[in-house]
Amino acid sequence: MRAPVLVLSLGLLAQPATAQMAGRIVEYDARQEKAYRATVLEVKDINLGLPALQLISDIGGVRHVCVVGTAAYLKENGFSFAWGETVTITGVVAGQVEEGVLISAREITKGKATLVLKDKEGKSVWLPKPPK
Repeated sequence: MRAPVLVLSLGLLAQPATAQMAGRIVEYDARQEKAYRATVLEVKDINLGLPALQLISDIGGVRHVCVVGTAAYLKENGFSFAWGETVTITGVVAGQVEEGVLISAREITKGKATLVLKDKEGKSVWLPKPPK
């Protein structure tokens, strides 16, 4: 199943990886989904038009980055990341950016805990709901 995912940002050049994809539609194709064993290197605050967190990890000696939601979403789900931890990132490679390989992550598992980032259609579940 393919679901278009719009990566939002202010579009500033100094922004982290995901902001470099500003205004571009990234197709989330679940048929391309893979699980990657990763070592956490860093978590950075980023601005995608709203504050969010970016996970930087090492997968097989290559730097990878993915958006893991807002700090409030992680706290609400009792999830955190620390340098050196091993996690499993399930998602789709979305391109190459300055910081490394960009993964559009559907979920991240650490031990027995799983942080869900996208629904089955590939839509981000951590984004604020639009007003009705």
